[in-house]
Amino acid sequence: LDLVCDNSWWPSTSTTFFYVGSLFGNVVFGWIADKWGRRTAFFAILFLEVIFSIATSFSPNYVIYTALRTVNGLFFPAIYQIPFILALELMGPRYRTFAGMVICMFFATAMSLLALLGYLLRHWYTLSLATSVPFILLFSYYWIIPESPRWLLSKNRIDEAEVIVQHMAKVNGKTVPTNFLRKMEVEILKRQGISCNGKNSNDSNIDVEGENRSPPSSATPMDLITNPNIRKKFFILAFDWVANAVVYNGLSYNTTNLGVSDYLAFFIGGIVEIPSYFITWYAMDRLGRRWVLCVTMMLGGLACVSCMFVPEADAVWVTVSLAMIGKFGIAASFAVFYVFVGELLPTVLRSQAMGIASFIAGIGLLTFPYIVHLAVYSRVLPLIVMGSLSVAGAFTSIFLPETLNIHLPQTIEEGEQFGADFKLWSCPTIPKKGSSKSESVPLRYLVNGGPGSRSSTSKVASQEVATTSEGEKPAAVLPSKEEEARNLSVSKGEEPTNIETGSKTSSAIVEVNVCRKSQ
Repeated sequence: LDLVCDNSWWPSTSTTFFYVGSLFGNVVFGWIADKWGRRTAFFAILFLEVIFSIATSFSPNYVIYTALRTVNGLFFPAIYQIPFILALELMGPRYRTFAGMVICMFFATAMSLLALLGYLLRHWYTLSLATSVPFILLFSYYWIIPESPRWLLSKNRIDEAEVIVQHMAKVNGKTVPTNFLRKMEVEILKRQGISCNGKNSNDSNIDVEGENRSPPSSATPMDLITNPNIRKKFFILAFDWVANAVVYNGLSYNTTNLGVSDYLAFFIGGIVEIPSYFITWYAMDRLGRRWVLCVTMMLGGLACVSCMFVPEADAVWVTVSLAMIGKFGIAASFAVFYVFVGELLPTVLRSQAMGIASFIAGIGLLTFPYIVHLAVYSRVLPLIVMGSLSVAGAFTSIFLPETLNIHLPQTIEEGEQFGADFKLWSCPTIPKKGSSKSESVPLRYLVNGGPGSRSSTSKVASQEVATTSEGEKPAAVLPSKEEEARNLSVSKGEEPTNIETGSKTSSAIVEVNVCRKSQ
């Protein structure tokens, strides 16, 4: 294809259509992931993505190429997003940051490798085959990746979740009592005295083996609007997603305007992401998510905006350095953001909500080719625009509640309570070393990394905790890191509220939902 001179706009048009496809793919596969499972959605995306990517390599002309690229866009970034959700839901609170950072590190390594392949394989046909055919090997994941136990529990498919948890425990050398999840559920129901389908949970003859309840009603996108607290968090997340997506992709595509080799600039842009993930990994487990997100977006934004003070003609590498610092900051913030957004949204709505937010971000992505095109007027103008957007995202991120060391909300009700008593300038509470007990508090107060921060309106809840008799603690418990590492027994008199069966390579935190109180 001749893509120079009068046809120089063709690559940008093809890229635009690719992102148009991604708009709808995120929503569709997000709905599939919440409806039929994370595993089903992932393998549907993987199969279609690989097949159409290979087919794109054999396009006879530009029109067919653009059409196939648009279809490929349907599976991006869902092919990144759905596995990310699955990884978060398989991990306990201690390893969620680990899972997110490792995925991001592989992504950054692939970016650098792509620059190297582009330099060595100059023909688009060869490069297209090199970046599609090897991924046929990923089909072997069918025999490796399990379904999310959290998703199964949200659908009341407890026995299926039990099989997965038992297998994970066996692989990791842990011991989990037989029929653990169902017995644990019954213990919680007995403790709270909740009646399900006409049965009082205090009865000793509850059928542990059978499915006593019908699956809960499915969550819908309207739940994002009808629940005020979820709605507020969703709108902030959507804006921050737009800011991160536009700035990250804009900086990646803007490498051609920096005045140095395209391959070198793209390679450096991938390399600088790797140390950002290590630093973010360390900071997230100590400073929490929201402040790290705010600082990294602010760093990236200010670095880009600073380019306006650099002379264009005499200081090319100064501009390149500031752009790479901007890439460092926005890559770190994107890594934090993906973990953060997955922790803020309830399990029953997580994939759909992330798909819709990504759809909104995709609309914003349609503008970044035009932002990059502003370089025809001034080389630093795209950097100033993207830097300003990043700074705006940094300010909005502080209005989100902290999720450090907090169990993921499962239901719409838990998602609505989560962060209801949020304090703007609060900092996460780090569990003290050697602590053997965790304070039991209502979910609405578990928003700052621990129960240490409450408003003056929490007196009633505090009295409820104080008057709860021994052995009858509420189900919403924030375990310390030491407590997460041990398996909980299900004997009477103990408190089997959660189980973590894994190591860093394969772990799961399974929270059993109690059914709603009968009306």
